[in-house]
Amino acid sequence: MRITRLHGFDVEDEKCDGCGWRVSKLYVLEDSKENAKKMLNEIGLCAHCICDLLEENDYLIVRDLVKLECPECKRRFLIETNYEGNVTCPYCGELVESN
Repeated sequence: MRITRLHGFDVEDEKCDGCGWRVSKLYVLEDSKENAKKMLNEIGLCAHCICDLLEENDYLIVRDLVKLECPECKRRFLIETNYEGNVTCPYCGELVESN
């Protein structure tokens, strides 16, 4: 699984690379803000086009993730960092502490 972030940039009357409309904000999916900024002029999309892209490609949108390891089966899995309390291992059903 590749972790990608959505980065938004305020722009001045730039064209969306998807629909060609002139907009004041463009979005890029990239792993870092620096890489996203480099790609802005090639693949910057308006809010409408970025939503279409996310829907068409079946993206899963989550907050920042943390990797946990189950003490029982030793398998690793991801959960959102803002999750509080214990979580059940998706593989064996064992309770795993998240904090």
